[in-house]
Order: sequence, then structure tokens, then C-alpha cells
Amino acid sequence: MRRSMLTVLALTAAALIIPSPPAQGAPAQAAPARVAPATTNHISGKITDAATGEPIAGACVTASNSRWQTRARVCAGADGTYRIDGLYQNAVVYLRATVDTTTWWWPGSMDPVYATPVSAGYPATNPVADFAIERRQGTVQGSVTRQDGAPAIFASAILYRVGADKPIAFATAFDGTFRRTGVPVGQYHIVLGGSGYNTQWYPAAATRAEATPVEITEGGTVPIAEQFRAVEPIPAVPALVTVQGVVTAAPDGAPVADAEVSLYSHRLDPFATTRTDAQGRFAFPNIRKDIGVHVKVSAPGFATTWNPDDPEPYAAVAASETPLAIKLRPGSGRFTAVLKDHDGTTAPTGFTATLSSQDGSWSHTLPVRLDGTIDLADVPAGQYRLQLVDSVPATTPRPDQWYPSRPDSTDAGLITITDGQTTAITESLLHPITFEVTVRDARTGAQISDACVTFVQEVCTAADADGLYRTVLDYRVYTYYVKATHAPYHFMARTPVIPRAGEITKVTVTMEPGAVIATTYRDGAVNPDPEGLGSVCAYLIQGRWGMDKLGGVQVCAMPAADGTLRFGPLPSGWVQLFVLPRGEAGAQWLGYQGGTGDRRNAALINLKAGVVTRAPDIVPARAGVVRGVVRNTVTGAPVKACVEAGPRVRACAEHAETGPMLYGLGPYHWPLSYSGDGFPPTQMTVKAVSGQTVFKDAQVTPGTLVQSVQFGGPTAPKSWQVEAFDAWTGALLSTSTFNGPLLLPSTKPVAIRMTHDGQRCWAHFTEGRRLTPYYTAGSTAIAKLTLTPGTNCLPGEPPLLPAPVRGAKGPMVVTMFDPLPTVRGGNATGTGTGVAPSTAGTTVTSPWGRPSVGMMARVKP
Repeated sequence: MRRSMLTVLALTAAALIIPSPPAQGAPAQAAPARVAPATTNHISGKITDAATGEPIAGACVTASNSRWQTRARVCAGADGTYRIDGLYQNAVVYLRATVDTTTWWWPGSMDPVYATPVSAGYPATNPVADFAIERRQGTVQGSVTRQDGAPAIFASAILYRVGADKPIAFATAFDGTFRRTGVPVGQYHIVLGGSGYNTQWYPAAATRAEATPVEITEGGTVPIAEQFRAVEPIPAVPALVTVQGVVTAAPDGAPVADAEVSLYSHRLDPFATTRTDAQGRFAFPNIRKDIGVHVKVSAPGFATTWNPDDPEPYAAVAASETPLAIKLRPGSGRFTAVLKDHDGTTAPTGFTATLSSQDGSWSHTLPVRLDGTIDLADVPAGQYRLQLVDSVPATTPRPDQWYPSRPDSTDAGLITITDGQTTAITESLLHPITFEVTVRDARTGAQISDACVTFVQEVCTAADADGLYRTVLDYRVYTYYVKATHAPYHFMARTPVIPRAGEITKVTVTMEPGAVIATTYRDGAVNPDPEGLGSVCAYLIQGRWGMDKLGGVQVCAMPAADGTLRFGPLPSGWVQLFVLPRGEAGAQWLGYQGGTGDRRNAALINLKAGVVTRAPDIVPARAGVVRGVVRNTVTGAPVKACVEAGPRVRACAEHAETGPMLYGLGPYHWPLSYSGDGFPPTQMTVKAVSGQTVFKDAQVTPGTLVQSVQFGGPTAPKSWQVEAFDAWTGALLSTSTFNGPLLLPSTKPVAIRMTHDGQRCWAHFTEGRRLTPYYTAGSTAIAKLTLTPGTNCLPGEPPLLPAPVRGAKGPMVVTMFDPLPTVRGGNATGTGTGVAPSTAGTTVTSPWGRPSVGMMARVKP
């Protein structure tokens, strides 16, 4: 049934301009992000007197890293208990308790080399480390000689409590003698070794079982003398070197005379002390080669220096003859800092701090203590920059920063260290990544405050009262993609942004407005209880040839409680809707009043960007089934075929004898398309019935094969394909890519279109003295078809043929000719009747009585 043009134009007249799109419900609001701190643990314990068991009030515990740098220091209360907070998972520290002049490493040794590390494990654990300190102490001293009576230089004496498996202390016989004070009272086994000899137990025993214990008494001194057991040949004396060097003043390099130089083992045992001569030289003879040592140098007016330019014993050096060049820098100040998180709370643990001089000649790295403080003595006077680095392994580490709270070293401030004074600063960690997003309409510039903005996870951030979208993320600085959606009114917009740590990153996202279809979905009759049935989907089909989908995708939307439904955002253009209803309803083409199975009776809707266009109501009906055997019109034999009613409504036969079974059809007359291998699509109209299966056999006719379709012209495109359409219905019949074949019906006129690198043209053929875009193939196979854009493949789109007409007949002859002549009065002039393109956008009447837009053409058969 033909409709008047007024009926269709009413659809576009009902369009609504969208100055401010109504809200479709507030988007989900993401909770304000607060970056969770890394999980931390604590170590606690009690310090007691080993003799009485009473708590020791005021005893202090220091936690150190493997370089003996302080991580934390706390003191016990009246009950002797202490607690160290802020240890991140898997952190390892060494603990030492100090009471008066007594130092005790956990769990029970005088020396750090025998200390057991305490680990805050994973998952979170809170270790307990108690100390029992023996304050009654004595001394052990003695001499160690080789088998020939010579001093056993650099031999060692190690003390074990009787019955204990782990040593408690050691002493080094630098010149063959040793002395260890502060040894807790009790009985000990002493093992001696070194100087080229294997270990032996005092006195001269090969095993511990043969050893004789020594008794340490309060205030007493135990003397021992030990000679190594004879072995042949006599062991060589260990290689000895002289640790030597020169101490100069920075920056002029003048020698520093009378500076005090001390030599320590890598465990900070004092070896010896000397002073520099007038040329700043020092020497420590007879030091065992390659052992780790620390050199400490101090002089009035200079900052104390370790190995060779650090304010604390950071790393040992190997003892060798290579002279050490040690610089003393004038002035000595103390540097302290308090590190806070960006919100003023205690800073998370795990940061290291690097203090670097302005001229780059001096720097030192140390851990920020667990309480967020830095305390560094003996810093040379001068100006410095401070860098903080998050050194805790984590998925979201804090970014590096420079004082005062700058993400870039070029913005770093200077810290002045003054001789004899303490410089104290407070530093705040950088704020996490923060976005402030403004969303605007790309055409009007109007602010959009009801969009959904996402940053990392697909969780909507809603606008604040001022229409801005704000979020706080973590600390990772990389390319973020800020995405805004505003369905159904605007197309999704996605903007890459690289933020700067510690700053508010302001972003403006512009969204292109889309077209919107407004309709009402009335499925109460077929789905009386639609709860849980989900969205309604549709394909927007454009043009007259084939079923090109506008935007290339299916659109879906959820009907509101009253059935109102909006599809969008959509591209502009004239479209028809192929609706895939929900529940038990069948597919339909949206008609002017209810559904239809024939696209030629479907409503045409003119979509415009930024406009809501009212479409007819969608009235679904219960689905039916069509099935039947498909036969060869020539032989009558069953064909294993497929049948198609529209986008995504298709079925193929498993067996030729049973035929395809097509589900989901609304109760309408459907021009079904049947096809098979070697059989181009043939249409047959079948009436589907709600809730029933309609049996209807169909016939297909063998096609004519174009063996190769080739691209003509001097420059081959990157991609191209050729499509053949039924000239009466516009249905797609066959597709060829590059030099592939094309299957055509032998009895129907077709139109052939080529798409190459985003451009399109239509094949034109000569029949006698006439030019036509239609072609009717014969039954004889065609070897080759060459289409050359601009020559025999032209941009003018032909119309559908309203009734069967005679087209050019095979075998196909492609004649090279000039572009179409000028059209006068709607007909071509020149050698024959041609096809005339009209101005794009003109509204004309389609072959089935509805307005259409595109290239207008007139053809005289």
C-alpha cells in the first residue's frame, strides 16, 4: 500500500532539537578515590634485665637496614615495652637495644654480624622481638700465636655461650692480641682461627667437646693465650697491605694536616687510629688484604667523612695498596626533615632520600625513617636539593619528587646547610593524579553535566554542582584515556592525557551530537511480563542497495517503564529500522503503523545530528517459523540452501532433503531470499503466522559465473570489492574481492557496484547504441570483467527498477567510453540515453512511493 508523502514528512516535522538533553537517570557515582596506603606491620617487644627479669625503663631500640642505616628508634616505657610501626610487608630490619653503654643485637649477640633479621612477612605479620639484657659484664683478652711462636696477625676469637649454637661476640687479633670488653657474665667456649689456620677450640682442642669453658665474672678479666696446632707445611702468613691515602680540603684540594683518621672493619669494629702528616697523608700498615674496611676522617672546621665522601659509613671498601683520596668539606651542619602525606597524615614508609649539592659534587642517599623523619649529621655546609624516591615494591608506587613538593627536578628548591646549625624542613608528598574534566557539545559549546566520565575502570564519575567531573586516582603517571559517554544524545569521546604528578590536570572533552530516534515499544500483548527481557535492538539500514547498516553496528536500548524508547547516538541520514524484538516477539521492519516483513513498506526516517526524531511505535507480535525444501528449478533436486529475511535473521539447511528452518519471524509477508552453492539469491514471499510453522517449498536457479572481476586503471587500490544487486529489489546477490569470482542470476537484471579505498562507482555497460547500469547475464560463464573507475565504473547511483525491464545481455561486453554526457530535461543527450546525477540531498520519490535522499537519476529503458 502506498503512503502519501505527507505521512512520511510528518516523521521529520516531529523532530525535536536538543538544546539541553533530558537526563536519562543519574550515572553511577564513583566514590571519591583515596589511594590506600601500602599495608604496614609493626614490631613489638619487651626489654628486661636478664638477671632479675625486671623491665628496663628507658631502654631504646634501633632498627637498621643491611647497611646499618637507622630506620627507626624508639624507647621503652616504664613497663619495658616498645613498638616500631610502619614496616611494609616483607621489610627486613636488624634490631639493637641500648641500655647505658651496653648494646645488644636481637636475639642475643654483641655484634651485628650475628644478628638475626626481623621480617614483617607476607601476608601481614607483626613480629615480637623481646630482649633480655645482661648488665653484669666482664672482659676477655689474650694472645694468639702461630705454631712457630710468631703473632697470628688477624686471627679471630669467637665466643659461644656454653650450650648455645650461635656465637655471641668476636674479637680480632690485629697484631696477634685481642681484647673484648662488655661480655655478659657466664661460661663460654672460645673458638680461634685465621692467619692461615683452621679453627680450634680453647685450649688447643680440635673439637668443641674437648674445649674447656672460661668463666666471665662481673668486672673480671679472663686472660687466655693460644697457639695454633702444628700443621705441615706451616701455613703462609695472610697477605697484608697498607691502607693509605691523602686527605684534602674541598674545593681547592689543599692537604689537611693533623686530621684524625680511624680504620674500622666492615662490621664497624675499630682497628686503629692515626693522624695525617703535613701533606695530609695517612697509613695503616699490616691490614689483611681485601677485607672490607671503613675509613673515618674528621678535622676541626670540616664535616666528618666516611669512605671517601659520605656523612655515614654507607659502604665498605676493600683493603688494598691503592691510595684513597678523601675530601673534607668545610662546615658541618645537621639536616632534619619531617615527611607528611599530601593530606597531612604520616607519610607512608619505604621512601629513600637523596641530598645532592647544588654543584653536583656531593650526594648521599639514606632511608626515610619509619616515622617519616630524616636525621643526618655531618652534612657539609652549602646548598642542596632533596629528592624523594618510593623504594617499596608496589603496583602503584609514588612518583619521584623534589623539595618542595615538585614532580620535576627543574623546579626543585634549595636547602641551605649552615656550619654548626641544624636545618629542619617539612616536606609533603605529591597529591595523587587528579583530573578535572569539562564536557562540552562539539557544535554548540554548551556544557554537558549529565554525562558519564570514566578514567581507568568502567565506573562513571558524575559531575559536581559546577558541572565538572572530578576524580582522584593513584600515583602512576602515564597516558590516561578520559572517556565520556552521553547516551543516547552524543557519541562517545575519548581523549588521551598525560598528567603531571601533584597537580590538578584540567581536561576538556568535546562530544559530537548524534541523531536520536524516539519511539514507544508496546509489547504488552506478546510479552505481558517484560521484566528481565533486556534491551530492544535494531539495525538501521540505509540506502536502496543491499542492507548497509548505518554506523555499521546494531543499536540497542532498554525501554522505560512506560514503554518509551530512544535509540542513539546515531549518524545522520535516511534510514529504515529492522527491529529484533525481545521475548517471544518476532523480527519486523518498522512500518508506519505496526510492523512489516517487506522493507519496501518500511518507514523512512530522516536522522539529523542533535535532533530527536519521532518514529512510529514499535508493536511487536508473536514470532512464527517458516521451513521448506529448496529445489533446483532445472533438475527438481533438493538443494542444501540458506534462507534470509534480514540482518541476523538467517538459517541454513543441515540436509537438502529437510530444507532450512527460519525462526523468529513476525506475522507478516516476508520476501525471503533463498540461496545455495552455485545458486544466487532468489526471493519468494512467504506469510509467517504467529506461533505456527508455515511449510513452503522454494526454488533456486543456477547462476552464471563471472570467473574473475578485475580492477582497471593505472593505480591499484589497497582494497576493493565488487557487489552485485537485484535491480528490482536492491537485494545483495553476490560479492567478489580483488580478482575473485562473482555469481549472477541468469534471468534477472542486476546492478554492479565497486567499492575501492572508500570510494564507490557503478558499472555501466553498452547495449547496441545505448548505455545502461543494468545487466542481465546469460547462461554462459563469463571469463573476466574489468571495472575501471571513471571509465566504465561511474559515480552515478542507479535507481531501483520499478518493473522488469530488459537489460544488457551476455556475453558481457564492456566498452570503453567517455563520462556520461550532460542531461537536459532529465534525459541524456548525445549518443544515447544515459544516467544523470542530480544534486545530493534532493528529496525525490522512491520506487515504492516514499521520499528518499541521494543521487537522483532517471533512466529511459
